[in-house]
Amino acid sequence: MSFLEQPVKQLATKDIVSVTPETSVLDTMKLMTQKRVTSVLVCQAGVLRGIITSRDLPRIFMNGESFLDMSVINVMTHPLDTCDEDETVLNALDMMINGGYRHIPVTDASNNLFGIISETDILNSMGIYDPARLRLVEDMISSNPTSINEDASLSEVVNLFNNNHVECLIIKKDAQAVGIITERDLSGLLSSGISSDTPAKNFMSQPIFTISIKSNVQEAISAMHSYKVHHIIAVDDNGDIKGIISRDSFLLDFTRFLVRQLVKMTRQALD
Repeated sequence: MSFLEQPVKQLATKDIVSVTPETSVLDTMKLMTQKRVTSVLVCQAGVLRGIITSRDLPRIFMNGESFLDMSVINVMTHPLDTCDEDETVLNALDMMINGGYRHIPVTDASNNLFGIISETDILNSMGIYDPARLRLVEDMISSNPTSINEDASLSEVVNLFNNNHVECLIIKKDAQAVGIITERDLSGLLSSGISSDTPAKNFMSQPIFTISIKSNVQEAISAMHSYKVHHIIAVDDNGDIKGIISRDSFLLDFTRFLVRQLVKMTRQALD
């Protein structure tokens, strides 16, 4: 049995991080930072009500300074698509790609919350010899990555996340990349109490990790695991930035690979 045929319950994380609907946005972000997670489920009396993810934070920030005191019930994503514990990993992956999700709550036969499965759970379960991983980084990178000057304020940074719907921003100084800010950083930044006027150079992540566009995807995934990051900047032989490769881009490419394989097998069956 391939990992794609496994039931979701084999991969789902059972250590669920959750809050009640009355929990403030500030306390929820602090919990995300403390637990080093990018999603928090909102539950009431054991019933799943919604979810807050790092992707939601720029939108919530746009509510103004009072957003920190708001209850999560007012800003959470709901209703939610869920996945039965006996569904295959392939079906869960299909839900993620089609729905644009990174996390899907998993329920048992009684519709009780069993756990949550994320793109990271799926990525970590893939074998290192998967054919899709033999592709080159240059075939998968997102070109023209979004960047912003190191003097841009926190407010400008968050607005760019919100308006451009990006996973990360490259921070530049004199056209050179000097740092990076990702969605995973936002909960810590927005709950830290720093001023919205604080320049990016004061809170960007350093150093930046790079990989050659001629490297294979397996090397990129291994580097992400080693550095404990979700994004790596792809550069050419001159060190010039050509794009970014992320765990999201790998899963999307892997899904396309599966579709191509399915089409190939269908054609062979019809011949």
